[in-house]
Amino acid sequence: MPTAEQRAFWAAIRANPDDDTVRLVYADWLEENGDEARAEFIRVQIEQTGMFSPSALCSDPNDRTLTKREKRLIARHGERWLQPLYDILQPTERSFPWAYSRRQVKFARGFPRDIAISLQSACALATHDSDIEPLNDVKIDQGFLPTEKATARITEVARWANAACITEISTYDATDGFVKGLVGGFLTRLHHLDLHSGSVSDAGAILLANWQQAAFRMLDLSDNRITNTGAVALAESPHASNLSNLNLNSNLIGPDGRRRLRERFGKDVQIEAGPT
Repeated sequence: MPTAEQRAFWAAIRANPDDDTVRLVYADWLEENGDEARAEFIRVQIEQTGMFSPSALCSDPNDRTLTKREKRLIARHGERWLQPLYDILQPTERSFPWAYSRRQVKFARGFPRDIAISLQSACALATHDSDIEPLNDVKIDQGFLPTEKATARITEVARWANAACITEISTYDATDGFVKGLVGGFLTRLHHLDLHSGSVSDAGAILLANWQQAAFRMLDLSDNRITNTGAVALAESPHASNLSNLNLNSNLIGPDGRRRLRERFGKDVQIEAGPT
């Protein structure tokens, strides 16, 4: 179980995600409390990220090639560092490919990132009675859940105080109720939202268009029930400045709605010809 002091460090890291100072102070605390390996790992990753030079092959310091020292530390201690997280996750949905999910986890500036989980497991994480260390780039793949359960669980996840760690959600069979639950909380860094093949109508599209916290770079609403009304709301959204991939194929959008979308998003919108 984490100590109160440890939880305070984690809260400070979440509150200042781009500031390495608190991470380095936490590394000093870890070393003083007997976890020299994790302390060294945090320091090494921060140092290497600071030395990173973007190239044509890799423009994100989190995706750079790891040094031999980083790889050795992960090989020796990575399973121990991830165990508290997967002790919570794995019992929640036995059919989920947890072994694959675990293998795909990376680390950025000393903490886990690229964590693939189900919606059911995300809900368990959000409602767990013990804190966990900061996470980055959590990706939720709903799979199949009955509508009411999916709506209830996304509502719980969105209300999670640490929901800013979630960057991607992918599901099908989404409803306007699901969208309402989604926009009602702390998903402030959600940049990839895939709600294809659902029953999202103009009401859901309007909710997304008016979502002040939206940080979408990719939004897939293909094969839903959106008409001109929802299309115009998206085209006029003041919160879609980061959107570079909008998929509205197979909806009920007419010529006026398609025109408005193309005027706003140009080549960044995918939209098949709908009814005339």
